[in-house]
Amino acid sequence: MQRSYPVKKLLILVPESRQPYSGATGHNGGHLKSGSYAFIAKLAQKYGLKAAAEVVDFGSANVAAVADFIRQEKIDRDFRRLKEGYENLVAVGIESTKATFYAPEQHAEQLSGIKGAKGRFSYTAGHVRPYKLIHHLFADAIAQGVNAQTNTSSTSISSSHGTWVIETPRGKIHANQVTMATNAYTASLLPEFTDKIIPY
Repeated sequence: MQRSYPVKKLLILVPESRQPYSGATGHNGGHLKSGSYAFIAKLAQKYGLKAAAEVVDFGSANVAAVADFIRQEKIDRDFRRLKEGYENLVAVGIESTKATFYAPEQHAEQLSGIKGAKGRFSYTAGHVRPYKLIHHLFADAIAQGVNAQTNTSSTSISSSHGTWVIETPRGKIHANQVTMATNAYTASLLPEFTDKIIPY
């Protein structure tokens, strides 16, 4: 005999210092691209081809994943494909770089529209409107029961008796699990990341 048990509803609270899309994430250029040459070449020299390949493949997969998500969610044709970049690491075995195209000097000026161009490099990238994307994500999350509290800054985080305690000007939040979405400024709440995650 099978016995069914009620599923405990997951309660999710999102404290946001300002508005859900008021920070840089909601206002930046929305460029989605995975560097497939200069930065990756440096990684290959320092950490080896396998590690460099993992980084470029991860970036390429994210561009595709965001595009698929926007199409699936029908976010008003928010994704536009574009090309920028360079073919450099195919010879050393990084698969993602095979999708990169290099135009030599004799064609660079015509293709790029830049007088005196010495070369033109391109690879698959994308562009989204961050405000629209974040608005869609929050609206969908709230519709599913997520509790979003704007103008609520998290000032500290600590653990107590097996739970997490987040201090805010409006009071304390107690949680079994915490997901940090503080981007470059994580160290303001978790000092151990001071020399590991550095703002640009």
